[in-house]
Amino acid sequence: MDGNGGGLIAAPSDQSPGTWGCGGYFIGGTATEIGTGNQNTINIDAGFITIGIASDICANLSLASYTDWFLPSRDELILMYQNIGPGNALGLGNVGGFNVCSTSDNCYYWSSTEYNDNSAYARRFLDGVETNGGKGINYRVRAVRAF
Repeated sequence: MDGNGGGLIAAPSDQSPGTWGCGGYFIGGTATEIGTGNQNTINIDAGFITIGIASDICANLSLASYTDWFLPSRDELILMYQNIGPGNALGLGNVGGFNVCSTSDNCYYWSSTEYNDNSAYARRFLDGVETNGGKGINYRVRAVRAF
């Protein structure tokens, strides 16, 4: 919640895994802050025409009659871990049902925030560890939407 009657809501389950895009190409224009994930997703989709990448999966999601889903920014993904993931401050546990494995690439969730031409930010929900994952890795995808 943002204190003004709005906020973010995460999809109730993971979408299919996907890559962030192709390495060696810098999209630019992706930000880390809360409230930037939607524009980041638009920027990524404008830079890559590849179907099935993480941003495309979110941008084309139709769920519960909503079609305005996007890939969360780095800071939005942190909020997800802290509020509905296993790191939530209320001690409610993993109410978002995030995967909490620790031994494979498929344990991380993509953010829409680019790190450099070969990687983007991703977070493991087991312990909140962040990585700069290679854009060609199939990480988990969890869409969010603003309301």
